[in-house]
Amino acid sequence: MSPDTAKHNFGLNKFLLPAAVFAVTYGCWNSAQAYDWTNIYGTSLTLGFDDNYRLDTVNEIDTSSTNLGVFTRLEGSSEISNLELSLSVNNQSFSDSSIDEQTGYQLALNSSRTGERLDSFLDVSLDSVSTADSELLDTGTLVDGTRESVSFSPGISYRLNERDSISANLTLQDVSYDTVSLTDYTDNSLTLGWRHGLDETSSIAVSLSTSVYETETNITTDTNSLNLGYELSVSAQTSYDFSIGYSEIDRPAGSVSSGTYGIEMNYRSDDRNNFLASVSNGYEASGAGEVREEDRLGVRWNHGLSERAQLTLSADGVKSDLRDYYSVEAGSNYQYSREVNLAASYRFRQQSDALGSADSSTLLFSLSYSSL
Repeated sequence: MSPDTAKHNFGLNKFLLPAAVFAVTYGCWNSAQAYDWTNIYGTSLTLGFDDNYRLDTVNEIDTSSTNLGVFTRLEGSSEISNLELSLSVNNQSFSDSSIDEQTGYQLALNSSRTGERLDSFLDVSLDSVSTADSELLDTGTLVDGTRESVSFSPGISYRLNERDSISANLTLQDVSYDTVSLTDYTDNSLTLGWRHGLDETSSIAVSLSTSVYETETNITTDTNSLNLGYELSVSAQTSYDFSIGYSEIDRPAGSVSSGTYGIEMNYRSDDRNNFLASVSNGYEASGAGEVREEDRLGVRWNHGLSERAQLTLSADGVKSDLRDYYSVEAGSNYQYSREVNLAASYRFRQQSDALGSADSSTLLFSLSYSSL
């Protein structure tokens, strides 16, 4: 296939996926006459201050920003199904004239249906976000630009008996950028799984997955994986999820194989405290034009100071052959009234790559209103 043909297929995919979104939304809407509906809408204003916006080792940009957003969410539910349609739009401007003004949006449709044995779900999303945000945990290429993605993810699960179930999940994703520094790609995958309950507190799972990653220049990478998982609830407050796997990656330059793993912990001591932590190693589709092996870390602690106030501490990190990145954030929010929320946070980021090491500090203050 020639590069021109590949570009044509990308354009076709970008037409077909939004068309599928419309068809699914229309079908769900027509079948949702018996739903109980609720609608939430609101707006937010965020003021930010950053001393190195692009995490640059040489040209550190000190800037303030203003982000104005609006959102709405429509939810419907019945005895056996749920449907949610949400839309958010935001516009961000900067005091430094060298940074382009940015407008983004997120449109999502999520639906699920529970049967006597068969469960099904569908997630559809269209996103347009700034590359300065989308690439923090991806390529690390923090240039002015926009990342647009369309994702279509249906899935089913069938209960064979009280302890055994099988599942199938399909994900079709099309990602494009408006900057030449990053590479457009599609990433399509299929996962088949089996889960067996050992007892009331634990279960094991086996899954097989295959994915095809293809860039706009017709560079294709196939990934086939086998994963084994074990879930354990040691108490009503604490649960663990362990997984190990084996992946074979077929690239144009050759094939490689590797083991993967994942560990996740969820601890909730009471209604006001929740702690989540995860660490994993695996292969991720990337705007760098390749599927890359990465180590990822995520930690989050939510602590309720009172009925109206909450404290949040979080950390995220990614490590690959080309870069190391991590961020630590501390924030709090105060529910001034049922509709009005005040929030403030501090974030520290650091990135190390072939060009050197850079870090930045960010302060954010936000005011939001939402209907109830």
